[in-house]
Amino acid sequence: MNLDDIPSLVDVETRVEVLTKYADKFRDGMVVVEIGSYLGYSGCLIASRIRENKVKTQLHCIDNWLFENISDQAFGDANITREDSFYNKFMDNVRGLDLQEYIIPIKSDGIEAAKLFEDKSVSFLWLDGEHGYPYTTNEIKAWLPKMAMNSIICGHDYCSSSGIRQSVSENFGSDFSLTSNEATYIVQIGAGL
Repeated sequence: MNLDDIPSLVDVETRVEVLTKYADKFRDGMVVVEIGSYLGYSGCLIASRIRENKVKTQLHCIDNWLFENISDQAFGDANITREDSFYNKFMDNVRGLDLQEYIIPIKSDGIEAAKLFEDKSVSFLWLDGEHGYPYTTNEIKAWLPKMAMNSIICGHDYCSSSGIRQSVSENFGSDFSLTSNEATYIVQIGAGL
């Protein structure tokens, strides 16, 4: 199995300009978090960079893996049936790429999961779960105290979700950048990574 065997909802620009770029800056002991893991493409991409760079850290992949309102087409695209579990498929993909050592799956809502992390401990946060407003605003507010002095928050679907755009604007004003295709926002806290 290889990474390209996993269906992805993440655009190429984000893969290169955010996920790979920052994963290559991770150092031993950093706390790295992904919210919204779906079938594991982005998590496996990040974890494979951690492995390749021989960094002693793990990625916390947070998702409830429920997807009650997902379309039949999306199930077909994911190559599973409604009877299958998205979590089981996620874990199959992690195991298929032999990344179990680098990924800690956490079945949880993104806001609730913030309670599991110490304040000022997270160096990199990738948000790609719930896209609505006010959920996204509350999620950002829940995670902001968790961010290390020098860290990165980034989130997907900026260009396609008015809820995300509004939340980012309310929380960060104009203190963020975008990928070249404007799909992902990047917030640098302190010196970043």
